[in-house]
This record gives sequence, C-alpha cells and structure tokens, in this order.
Amino acid sequence: MTENLRPLTVFVHNPKTGGATFRTILRTQFSPATSLNLGKGELDQETVHRLVQERQPGQDVVWGHIKYGLHEHVDEPCRYVFFVRSPGARLASLYLFLLARERPESVDDPADRLIDGLRRYVETGVIAGRVAPEFDREHDNGQTRRLSGVEREGRADRSMLDLALAHVAEPESIVGLTERFDESLVLIQRRWGWRYLHYRRSNSTRLFRHGEAVAEAAAGLAAEHAALDSALYDAAKRRFEADVESEGPGFAGAVATFTERNVQFVRLLHERAAGERASADPVVHANLELRARSQELAAAETARGRLESELASQTRQAERLRSKLERSGERRKA
Repeated sequence: MTENLRPLTVFVHNPKTGGATFRTILRTQFSPATSLNLGKGELDQETVHRLVQERQPGQDVVWGHIKYGLHEHVDEPCRYVFFVRSPGARLASLYLFLLARERPESVDDPADRLIDGLRRYVETGVIAGRVAPEFDREHDNGQTRRLSGVEREGRADRSMLDLALAHVAEPESIVGLTERFDESLVLIQRRWGWRYLHYRRSNSTRLFRHGEAVAEAAAGLAAEHAALDSALYDAAKRRFEADVESEGPGFAGAVATFTERNVQFVRLLHERAAGERASADPVVHANLELRARSQELAAAETARGRLESELASQTRQAERLRSKLERSGERRKA
C-alpha cells in the first residue's frame, strides 16, 4: 500500500444495529462526489469489489450491507466503522421488522404465537412461510458472519468468530454499540474529526403490543442459537469501553452536550415538518441548517473574541497613557 494515499473509510452495516440512522449521518457528512453508497440490498462479494475498484476518484467513503474485507481489494489503506448489538435485542428487532414487512396483519397476534414464530425464525430463518432473500442468514450469528468477511454456505462456526474477533480488535477501526449510540458518535467525532452527526432514528421497529414479550424470548433464544454473536458482542463491548476510557474524563460531558444538542436538532426537524419548508430528505436538510446555525454562532463567537481582544488592547494603551501622564506630572512637581 502507498503510505501517502488517503484511507478508505468503510461502513460495514450490520442489519438492525442502527445502521439506517447512521446512513443519514453519512449522507450529511459526505456528498455523492466523496462517497459510494452501495444501497440497502445485499450484493455478492465479487460485485462489491468491482464497484469499489471502479468508483470515482475522491470517493473515500464506502457503505452498505457489505462484509468486512475491502482492504484486500484496494490499493489504499482502509479503516472500518461498524455497530454491534446485543444478539437478543437484534434478533427481536429483525424478526418484528421482517414480520411487519412480510405479513403485517400478524404483528398483533397473541404473544405465544409471535414467540413461536420467533423461535421458528431463529432456528430456520423462515418467516411468514419463506426465507427473506436479503436476510437469509442473518438469524444464524449474522454479525459474526458479516464481520468475519467469510462468504460461504452452512452454519457459522468458530473460525468465523476468530476472524470477527480479530477485526473488532483492529486499532484503526471504530467499534460502536447500538445501545450506546450517542457515545459511539462522539467517539467517531473525536477520533476522525467528523462534524454534524445529529440524527433522528430511521427504520426503527415500531413498539409492538407484545414487543417486550418477544424481546424477552429472543434473549433466551440468543443464548442457545447465537452464542458466536454473544461472544462477539462481549468483545466489542470491552473494546468500546476501553476506547471510551482512553478519551479521558471530559468524554462524558461531551456526550451529554451532544445528546442535548440532538434534542434541539429533532425539535428543528419537527418545526421543518410543520412548516412550508418541509423537505423530502428532512434529516439531511436539518443537519445542514444546524450546521449553518453553528457556523453563525462560531462567527459570532469569533467576532466577540476579536472585540474583547481589541478592548483589552485599548485598555492596556489607556493604562500606559495614564501611567505616562502620572510620571510626567510627578516630574513637573519635582
């Protein structure tokens, strides 16, 4: 690899880990001229590698439902960012999302029927009588599969986990946790210098009538059927907590400030939606407006600092003049 090349930033999107929300952040952070969006669907590895190799000059960010491993197919160095989620919570979210899409009238079924369907999905990948083509193996330790970079048939195994664990430990990568989303964003902001990371949650599974019962059942099923993802999540959590600790005591305050400002951002989105300027892509536009407001505030702060500096300078000049006059008066008296 050539050392002076800019790194290629790769977002590996694990489904149902907050990736749809993170995509809106990427669309604000990077224009199409500087990024390559591979879409929401699954692409085979060969197609992904070809598209990345054929991307336009200056497209230094790539994202999509892709597997880890692009660094083996490009000349420039790569750095990865991805989110990992507790396997039980992810399985529940994935199941309810697919059920609502495949058979929406079933989402309000009795709890025991939903849990039976969940168990069938976790064990076989079948939901509403069929396997969802783009999620055909997500039920089988899908996070481990994707982060291992291995594409093969059959059940996920220990060799995949070992690869995924090595990739989680890669120091140039940033590992986020869905359950600690704001902290993950502030970590990215500090380490990579990204700005304007405010967001409104996207593609979030709605609160179902029996959602809590499904989530509880999924946690139990994950212990039996998602042991690899559980081990991966534990390792990702240790890595994340070590990264947070290394940021020092000011990190918690930075997260609190970010969260408070994000509340303001969401309020701005609601204002835009209620007004005439509502947009087809309100998240991006609100981020841009927030950026404009931030720039105005920064300019005002700069102007205030300049005025304060000028005032201090004039004060020092006045003090020197007063001191000079006092000395002149004392000489006259002498």
